Amino acid sequence: MGNQSDQAPQTAVVGKTAPGFSLSDLDGNMVNFSPRQGKIIYLFFWATWCPYCVQEAKALQSFVESAGDKVEVVAVNSGEPREQVKAFVHNNNITYTVLLDQDGKVGRQYLVRGIPVTWIIDKHGIIWGNYVGALGIATLQNILTVVEKEQSYAPRQ
Repeated sequence: MGNQSDQAPQTAVVGKTAPGFSLSDLDGNMVNFSPRQGKIIYLFFWATWCPYCVQEAKALQSFVESAGDKVEVVAVNSGEPREQVKAFVHNNNITYTVLLDQDGKVGRQYLVRGIPVTWIIDKHGIIWGNYVGALGIATLQNILTVVEKEQSYAPRQ
């Protein structure tokens, strides 16, 4: 029998609390992701070499600028070198949080099989849904509208 630390991390499941994790940011600082932030979170798994990811990364930046304090975007880069990701973020004026999943552990935790993938987490920390493929700004806004309407209901835990 193994102890608690030998167990696999919690896997993401729609309707359940989003698993937390710790990853390095672009400056090398460890960031603890906690899903209960009182905001709707777009958790975006991506890479700079993926054209659909690049498209969504730019759409997410426009979306964040228009949505204001209602949302938070956390982008989890899939295994690329820090300097490469940092250059992309700088060149594209990305202001949302970008974290580095160097070993793919968080990607596995969130069942990422291909990219881009975006998980939507409501303000209670409950996973509302996930989308495979690039999302445009209209879709990102529509998701926000629907999730906000559902916030008057009790969390789906």
